[in-house]
Amino acid sequence: MRQDLNGELSRMIWAGWCAFNSIKDVLKGKIDKTTRKNIFNSAVLPAMLYGSETWALTKREEQRLLVAERAIERAMLGISLLDRIPNEIIRERSSVKDIVVESRHNKMRWVGHTARLTDNRWTAIIAEWYPREQKRPPGRPPRRWEDDIVKRFRRTWRRKARVREEWQTCCDRRSLNDS
Repeated sequence: MRQDLNGELSRMIWAGWCAFNSIKDVLKGKIDKTTRKNIFNSAVLPAMLYGSETWALTKREEQRLLVAERAIERAMLGISLLDRIPNEIIRERSSVKDIVVESRHNKMRWVGHTARLTDNRWTAIIAEWYPREQKRPPGRPPRRWEDDIVKRFRRTWRRKARVREEWQTCCDRRSLNDS
C-alpha cells in the first residue's frame, strides 16, 4: 500500500500551468495588482489544489508545489530566473496566496467536515479506518493522511474538530503558516 503523490502532483502542476496559460494574456497585461492576485487565487490555485484535502504531503512534495507556484508567479510578473530576484520579493510583488498554506487549510477544513459527520457515511468511516491485516513494509513508514493532524493537535483532534468554532480558530491560515 505505497502512497506516491508524484503522479498526482505532476498532474496538478500541469493543471495549474494550463489554467495560467488560458488566462495569461489577462494576468500578464496591464491590470492592477489586486485584480491580478484575485484572478490568480481564483483560477490557478484551485486547479493546482484540486483534491489537496486528501494529500499527505512530505517536505519534498511541499517544496515541489512551491517551486511550481513560484515559476508561475515569475511568468505572471515577467521575471526571469536570470534576474536573480529573491522569492520574498516575488511574493511581495505578486501577493498571491501561499500554495502550501492553502493546501494545509483545505485539509484542515475537510478534517473538520469529516469529524462532524454523525451518520455512517463512508467518508467518516474511511477517515477512522486502519488496515489491521496488512503488514507494513520494512524501513521508514510512509506518511499517512492523519500524521500531520496528530502532530499538530495530538490525539484530541477529533474532539476539537467536532466544535466548529473552536476548530476554525485552530485552523486559521496564519497558524498553518509555521507548520
